Amino acid sequence: MKILTHLCITFENCEHINIPYDMVSSISFDLGKTSISYSGDRTNKVQNIKNVRIDLTEKYKSLQVLSFYPGVPFVERVTQCRDITWVSLKYESGPDDNYAIKFNGEENKKQLVEIDDDKMVIYL
Repeated sequence: MKILTHLCITFENCEHINIPYDMVSSISFDLGKTSISYSGDRTNKVQNIKNVRIDLTEKYKSLQVLSFYPGVPFVERVTQCRDITWVSLKYESGPDDNYAIKFNGEENKKQLVEIDDDKMVIYL
């Protein structure tokens, strides 16, 4: 059995955040289509997801985005730009599960963030 350790959210410009799994109260999504491409001897497989809901505990307030600029609070980043492109599930051992979010190059029209004192919910 795989033991989940982190949820990684990646933004359009490759900024990302690794959220410890104890800060995630739930995550749900539907699998979308899988795209496969071949180039020489390399195979690329991309699994898309849709109807994503990520519920974070009140600990979300302390999160910082790994960014080109120091000290970017996650709350600020995720609410100012609607550009989440990938969600990855990271495990104690074995490969990560990486999922693409539909992104049109400008903004993720389905990205919505609800914030309360004790939780944050991200919809994609």
